[in-house]
Amino acid sequence: MRDLVTQGPLTPKQVAARFAGAGPAKVQPILDTLAALSLLRWVETENAYAAQRPAKQPSCHSDEGGI
Repeated sequence: MRDLVTQGPLTPKQVAARFAGAGPAKVQPILDTLAALSLLRWVETENAYAAQRPAKQPSCHSDEGGI
């Protein structure tokens, strides 16, 4: 399911359509769990789930001076 939402925000109905025999009521708890674990994010304005935004990488520059 995480891979599906990398294409863009998807509603539970859209996610369920990708799985035979699964309806929105079956995928909703799984999507909620993935969101609670910060593996997905809820996009309230679209009533859909999306991939987490990539974490910002720390700068390779240091104020320490280094080598």
